[in-house]
Amino acid sequence: AEEFPLEQLPEEWNRRMWEYLGIEVPDDTRGVLQDVHWSGGSVGYFPTYALGNLISAQIWEKVVADVPDLYDGFEQGEFGALRDWLREHLHRFGRKFTPAETLERVVGTPEIDPEPYVRYLREKLSGIYGIAAAAQ
Repeated sequence: AEEFPLEQLPEEWNRRMWEYLGIEVPDDTRGVLQDVHWSGGSVGYFPTYALGNLISAQIWEKVVADVPDLYDGFEQGEFGALRDWLREHLHRFGRKFTPAETLERVVGTPEIDPEPYVRYLREKLSGIYGIAAAAQ
């Protein structure tokens, strides 16, 4: 990995945002300092976001399977069925179980499965970018 002095971080951030994404950064607040984990030095925290996304997609598929009229309720402004499901299957246990134990109890396997998250992304991005949702 390329190394540079910490003082050059904002400049490097801006350069790479342009190089990688074609985004011009207007200021450090919306650039290198956009997330408190950067400025606080908690860079190792970012993988927890990815794990949370993967696990939540797995759990969401289970919720939808268990509560087939969930979206109909949402359209009516009713979120009680989701609250009740979450209370019954997750919230009431707090930190009693490890993540693997929680997954096994909720979805039937202790393994993190990336496929539900991939399905979510394909469905979401197909509409936004006009790509085929079923493409592999």
